[in-house]
Parts: sequence; structure tokens; C-alpha cells
Amino acid sequence: VNSAICDLLDIEFPLIAFSHCRDVVVEVSKAG
Repeated sequence: VNSAICDLLDIEFPLIAFSHCRDVVVEVSKAG
């Protein structure tokens, strides 16, 4: 699975699509 948001954030999976909590997205993005 790849999308523009993945390319933008340099992540493998579009976690934002599965999380409505901004804090979770931020922490996962920082950890990844």
C-alpha cells in the first residue's frame, strides 16, 4: 500500500487513514 501521504511522510503504511487521533499519528511518525 502506497500513497501520496506515505511518500510525504516517508512511511510504509497510511497510518493516518486508520487513526483519528492526531497524537497517535504524530508519535508513530516520530517513532518510525
